[in-house]
Amino acid sequence: MDDKPEILESNGVLIVIDASYSSADFDCSVCGLIINGLEDVTSVNNYGCCSDCEEYYYWPNKKQWKLGWRPKKQDVQQKLNN
Repeated sequence: MDDKPEILESNGVLIVIDASYSSADFDCSVCGLIINGLEDVTSVNNYGCCSDCEEYYYWPNKKQWKLGWRPKKQDVQQKLNN
């Protein structure tokens, strides 16, 4: 593994990206709402969704979730609208 940082230049500005850097999504992959706060970040890192989706969808469907199940978009939209 190459531990050297990546160095980019754009319009005369050098951008240094650490070799261990990894980006994260800014929205929940289940409901699409923006990740908001440490609780959501922790849920995304652990379960792949925001803390609300963790509570509503992950825990009640833990076994299915681990097998790849995700709620239907229409079910998520219905939950968001209530």
